[in-house]
Amino acid sequence: MEKNKGVRAFALKLDLTRISTFEGFILVVKKSLQDIWNRTTFDYLVNNGGVGGPMMFTGMSEEYFDKILNTNFKGPIFLTQQPVGFMEDAGAYCRRTLESYFMQH
Repeated sequence: MEKNKGVRAFALKLDLTRISTFEGFILVVKKSLQDIWNRTTFDYLVNNGGVGGPMMFTGMSEEYFDKILNTNFKGPIFLTQQPVGFMEDAGAYCRRTLESYFMQH
């Protein structure tokens, strides 16, 4: 947890390709909300992360392409399904991802 001039924030690490770990991750989120802010709900959710290059588009393997899809799309969708249930009614969700591909000419 980071404390600076009255601002309280925390960051948690999660591998978005491991959907089976999401339930435990959500338990940590709920505990952190309670311990840090004395809340059971939250107002805003920001998903910021992703995976991509650096590699030539023509050299991308199917395995790496699956990793990109699982990290940048599938994982965030299935992760977000869970905490939306304890988001405030007027809350908001922002999803940002990194996708970078390089084409060889």
